Amino acid sequence: MTEAAGVTRLGRFAFMVGDIAFNIVYQGTAWFLLFVYTNVFGLPPTVAGLIYFGALACDALTDPFAGVLADRTRTRWGRFRPYLIIGGPFLALSYPLAYWRPEFALGWLTLWTLLTHCEMRFLYAFVSIPFSSLHSRLSQDPHERSVISGYRMIGSAIGGLSISSFTLWMVRNSETPAEGYFHAAIVAGVVITLMLWFAAWVLKEPPETSDQQPEQISIWQDVVGVVALVKHNKPLAQVFGCFVVQTIAAGIGQASTVYYFTYVGKSADALQWIAFLGPFIFMLSVPIWVAVANRTSKRSAWMIATVGSALALAAFFLCRFMSPWVAVGLLIANSFFFASFAVMQWSMLPDTIEYGEATTGERHEARAYGFASFAQKGALGFNAFIIGVLLDVVGYVPNQPQTELTQTAIAAMMSLIPLGCVLLAAAMLWRYPIDNAFHADLLKRIAQRRADASLRQAII
Repeated sequence: MTEAAGVTRLGRFAFMVGDIAFNIVYQGTAWFLLFVYTNVFGLPPTVAGLIYFGALACDALTDPFAGVLADRTRTRWGRFRPYLIIGGPFLALSYPLAYWRPEFALGWLTLWTLLTHCEMRFLYAFVSIPFSSLHSRLSQDPHERSVISGYRMIGSAIGGLSISSFTLWMVRNSETPAEGYFHAAIVAGVVITLMLWFAAWVLKEPPETSDQQPEQISIWQDVVGVVALVKHNKPLAQVFGCFVVQTIAAGIGQASTVYYFTYVGKSADALQWIAFLGPFIFMLSVPIWVAVANRTSKRSAWMIATVGSALALAAFFLCRFMSPWVAVGLLIANSFFFASFAVMQWSMLPDTIEYGEATTGERHEARAYGFASFAQKGALGFNAFIIGVLLDVVGYVPNQPQTELTQTAIAAMMSLIPLGCVLLAAAMLWRYPIDNAFHADLLKRIAQRRADASLRQAII
């Protein structure tokens, strides 16, 4: 990726480092936490799914408030950086707490699990949304945003690769799985704090302009205004829809992976390799999809990836009982195509913020990112609930050989549900209007609107 004007190499690296930190938490919980609840804590699958769903529902409801609060924050360090500095250590502490199993009876253990998961998700919202909002704040150039999104997605891949591989290594080299998961989470917490402080130190926000001062309305009115934000911005609604279905696709497939290689593929080595190679291929794919988007359009890059991902997922289900190494190969292929979805959705979101500013005169970065995070968290909670219920329905018993029906259901959760989501997302984006020329026109309209506002203020 070539250097993008306006954001230094160090700045892009800081975005990547910040995303590594957040994905240690995000990917770590997506990979392991539901499995830990059922196979280490001993919770029934439906109870585990409900806990996961409840925590993410609270998190999702918190996200719009986090976005509104960040938009209204004004300090000498900027709007968003204070959240990384102050909130980072608390988020880092909450991650290992979610993996600690105290010697409680089932009822108290269930309550403990719910409270620690809710705490972690709450803190994640109030730190990650300000960080994501920096993306839109530092640049309005669409190519630069694609490059920044690319670096962030590389960070996402590194975070997923490191936490999945390190956690599995710790589990295999500890006396008990419970000890391995908990100790891996403690190490991760230290790394998270240092990375978020580094990102806050590097990423400097531009000064506020007169049209970017806090609105003189209540926070509740501001939160309710999120609904209008989506209602009057069709491209933003399209991107939000894609956030939901792609999160379901990625999350339900990822959460099922440990179950699949434990009970269907029956290969700890294959699981270790996919935990490493999946994120690694994802990371290497990011520059390719950035180049495709810049040569064509973000929508075109998404559609090309849809075809490849659909073929890989369909083939996975058809080959579900073959060698686990066939499954590894198909999942690696799918990681290549999923990189496009991740890069495009985070690159499209700032463009839709400009669409809203050009059409309504209002610009709300953190509010939009907060609602996008709300959509993601709601989808993740739905994932965990569905997985828990389906496992119970098909007769899943932890730490025991599974029936062919249960194995088929696990394979279907990894492939057929994500396949349907991939196709639905493509349908949502079929008429997405913002390409490079369209976005250039939006910036001209915004510049004219700001010039007119400055002239009126000078006259007054």
